[in-house]
Amino acid sequence: MWFAPAARAIAAGAAFNLRDARVAAHVRETVPADPDAAVLVGFGGAVLGPVTQYTGLAAWTLGHIPTARRDVSAAVALSDRAGWRPWAAAARACLRALDDPEAPLPLGLRR
Repeated sequence: MWFAPAARAIAAGAAFNLRDARVAAHVRETVPADPDAAVLVGFGGAVLGPVTQYTGLAAWTLGHIPTARRDVSAAVALSDRAGWRPWAAAARACLRALDDPEAPLPLGLRR
């Protein structure tokens, strides 16, 4: 139970890399795109960044670009408020890549 949110976040990244629409749809169905939520492992032993970073990746995988942009923008906002500079940089890189197919992707993601 405590690891399910982290597993779904990782699944969103894997679905993006593998273009797996079924897994991306499952993430979109089971993970609320809460702009104020973070993905925690266990009781906060690790923070995997904003939930919306991953729901945005799932939306992007499904070709729902406006939804992806909204979610990833929310990830930037939460990361900035929380002082999570690496997560903010990753989300900003995703936003650039949404607009520019030549822009590099963060977090080991690939097109």
